[in-house]
Amino acid sequence: MVPLVRFPESFCFDNLQINLFMKKLLFLGPKEHEKTGSSRFILDLLSTEYTIDHCRVHVVKGAKDHGLMTYTLDHYDVLISWQVMLTPKDLKFLSYQRGIFFPMYDGCPSPFKTEKWLVYKNFKIISFSKKLYQALSRIGLDVEYIQYFPKPERFDYYGDPRGVYLWNRRKDIGLDCLLTTTKNLSIEKIHVHRAPDSDQDWESMAGQSYHASISTSEWYDDKREMMTDVCRYAYYMAPRRREGIGMSFLEAMASGRCVIAPNDSTMNEYIVDGVNGCLYDWHKPKPVHVQDVRRLQKAAFEYMQAGYDEWLVGSKKILLWLVIQPNFKRRRFAVWLLLRFIRSPITVFKRLAFGL
Repeated sequence: MVPLVRFPESFCFDNLQINLFMKKLLFLGPKEHEKTGSSRFILDLLSTEYTIDHCRVHVVKGAKDHGLMTYTLDHYDVLISWQVMLTPKDLKFLSYQRGIFFPMYDGCPSPFKTEKWLVYKNFKIISFSKKLYQALSRIGLDVEYIQYFPKPERFDYYGDPRGVYLWNRRKDIGLDCLLTTTKNLSIEKIHVHRAPDSDQDWESMAGQSYHASISTSEWYDDKREMMTDVCRYAYYMAPRRREGIGMSFLEAMASGRCVIAPNDSTMNEYIVDGVNGCLYDWHKPKPVHVQDVRRLQKAAFEYMQAGYDEWLVGSKKILLWLVIQPNFKRRRFAVWLLLRFIRSPITVFKRLAFGL
């Protein structure tokens, strides 16, 4: 007689069955995203169809060791490189069926340095920047474009129209840039969140005088605390010259803030100057002009709300792209690689010969 197996009441056979048959995915992503949580949305999406091993990389760009040797004994249905530029040496000992690369416009080499992109000839590339998508398509890589929208947050307060919030992530967008672009906005209150990117230092404000009162923060234990501070003010200063996605300014827009941003991707793919935010030329910053900040704030929130509804439907395409065979346009890429070799023969030779 076969013994009867009794499962505890809390045991869920459906979940066990799903886990046994889910495909395996290796996700390479920057270690700092553990703190910021900026890749959480894509991991949540992937986890609906894959069991995920997460390789956390300390150095995003130029790392000699991504710690991949830990994963050489497993075979993966999908390998995802999230913002991490790989080399042939990185991939040499990994076993996977499909390769997917999510590049970030602010953290990847120029698409026209084609030798650095050759490693991705058999990868499906998914870009959140339309500008990057167009450039990668031009050189023959198989790339898809999708625009991300965070969930809008309902708010009861439009914030002080005399105040602006700046996350001081990089030196090139600091108080000097903020004071120039907001000169005509009657700003009396500035909040500076002094949490620079890992490759940046912030400069001391001691001994300097400003016409506006300045408050500061250095980090938050809870993201909601940060958004509470952001929503104290009507304006939000986008912290970078360019973005791969731009989570910080997108969340500000989704909370009904008027974002002031450089006129580059991805900011100018969401913001229309004078309609739902403000754009300026980073190379020659000038004061932005706002007649009715409440109108811009309302337009920003409504735009993000409509975009989020589209994202909920469109994001499912990412799961489909993960299983489609890439369509690498070999001849087109060869032409661009030849042009690059003519201009920089030594650089291209080293990459092709040694994977440097």
